[in-house]
Amino acid sequence: MKEEYSHLDINDQIKSLRELLNKEAEEVLLTDSQLEEVSRFKKAEEVRRAREEQTEREKQQAKVAERAEAERKREAEKERRAEEEKARVAEESYQDIEEERFLLDSRNGSTEDPTAIEMEKLNIANNEQLDLSQNESLPVVSNETSVDFVSFIQENGAYLMLQKQKWPQRLHHDLKNEGVRYPLGVAYDEKAKRWLICDRNTEKILLIDVKMESMNVCDDISCPTAIIVYEEGKSAAVLCAVGKSHTIYIYHHSEPNPFIQAFARHDEPMYDMRHQLRGLAKSVGGNILSLEKHNQNRMRVFNKGMGGKGFSMAGTNTPCFIASFRSTVAVSDLGVNKVFICNLDDRDWESISFQMLRVIETTVVLPPDQLANQSGFQFVAGMQFDCNGFLLIGDAKGHSIKLYDTDYNFLHRVSSDFVLPYVSSFHVNKDGDCILLDVKQRDAIQKYPKPKFEGWKLAKYSSALQIFQTLGSLVVFILTSSVGSQFPPTYAVLLTSIFTIIGAAVFVICDAFNFNKTEPDEWIFWESVFTSSFSFLFTVNTMTMLYSSIRWNNTAWWLATVVCSMVTMSFFLSLIHVMRKQTKGHIALTQEKNIVRFNTRMNRRV
Repeated sequence: MKEEYSHLDINDQIKSLRELLNKEAEEVLLTDSQLEEVSRFKKAEEVRRAREEQTEREKQQAKVAERAEAERKREAEKERRAEEEKARVAEESYQDIEEERFLLDSRNGSTEDPTAIEMEKLNIANNEQLDLSQNESLPVVSNETSVDFVSFIQENGAYLMLQKQKWPQRLHHDLKNEGVRYPLGVAYDEKAKRWLICDRNTEKILLIDVKMESMNVCDDISCPTAIIVYEEGKSAAVLCAVGKSHTIYIYHHSEPNPFIQAFARHDEPMYDMRHQLRGLAKSVGGNILSLEKHNQNRMRVFNKGMGGKGFSMAGTNTPCFIASFRSTVAVSDLGVNKVFICNLDDRDWESISFQMLRVIETTVVLPPDQLANQSGFQFVAGMQFDCNGFLLIGDAKGHSIKLYDTDYNFLHRVSSDFVLPYVSSFHVNKDGDCILLDVKQRDAIQKYPKPKFEGWKLAKYSSALQIFQTLGSLVVFILTSSVGSQFPPTYAVLLTSIFTIIGAAVFVICDAFNFNKTEPDEWIFWESVFTSSFSFLFTVNTMTMLYSSIRWNNTAWWLATVVCSMVTMSFFLSLIHVMRKQTKGHIALTQEKNIVRFNTRMNRRV
């Protein structure tokens, strides 16, 4: 008996069935053989369908097995790389131990106990393994944010507005004493309730708790240029640039004993950090993003232990600032004054997807006052996303911050009750507090003016004192030396007079030619050192000359004593003047301009 049918047989059977179905029930007459044939056909059709279903199930199982095998291979590759890294670290630690042992042997004549050396090797190796395990166990972090710009607008027709606030008195004093020269990055840890500010020139990170009015400083770091919160309540990521050498660190600031841990180093080939990096952000996959400036600008993605990858950004010139929210990444370019919106999904390290979505740019050239209320920039700066995907973009030269919606359409300019400074970077926390960083004031100081003589400065109070110190010291020198030295301490008077003539004359000339405008803080410091030290020295000189005059009763020395006392008095007046300048002058004003604290508040548009 045939078990299967050919295509022709199947067609014939289907045709017969159709004829039967078209007939009325009473006209259908089937023989036993026809009924048996129909029954066999049905069974054969069921067998065919069952086989097709079985084949499909086998195909699906094969695909699942292939995926499982690929995943297993990836895990095996990760384990292999980890083992290689462990072996490399162990080898390096062993070499270091050998070098240390050699040095100790050479110094001590090889008198150390071999057992102690082996124990030291074991301890160091264990410490290296511990450090490596800490590196590998960095948590997977999220780039979600809890800031909601729209929550600050509570009524229809309202808009965002900045209102200036002063620092608490204690923090104001600490900031002034600590000194802020060139702040480039700011972030806020919502769990730790701390502001984090990195200053490139002073090479430090400031951790500010406004509520507690406390400030901690991390100065064990070199040239920090960008900072972000890495793990809320625990750590921050910091980009450091020393010349052409770049390193990304994780700063564990909430530990009882805070420490810095290297995340990616320029001297590790796997990260390919050969060129200049700017800006930091977190990716949706928990990796760290940065911008590489070279012949072909790239967005870099760094994964601890896995290495670094790069994606070309066509159309960019000088990418500088970067911000992220989920898989959306915004890059501001100072060279072309555009903001590039990209999509980067790195949740699967082996298959990262990257694409450019759109560009926010200045479409029409307008005057600054008109451009402030339209989309576009004069000199684009820092950016920040909120939890809804809204984007704030700073315009440094335009002295404005603009709000864009999730489709990157311009909504409005952030208003303020003061003129916004030259904002390089900013950050808003979920309570509406905002810190703006201004580096323009410091730039203006560092642009050294051309020397230009201004005679009127010689008539200033400070200059008059310094001129008197120069002439008075010259008179003391002439009168003292005209007699000769019958008392050896008068040699000290002569030497001090020479130094005073030189020092006071230098300060007078530098003030008249504006040399002291190059580094005001440094000049004030050295002027303070000069006046305080010579106030003490001329007090000693006055006592020396008075003793000499009484003992030898020389007229020239009596005159030198009078002049010396007058010079001493002028030095004390100069010292008082410098101290007042320190408390009321440039230093306090500069610190207020470099970091300004604001609050975001709601106001109704008029």
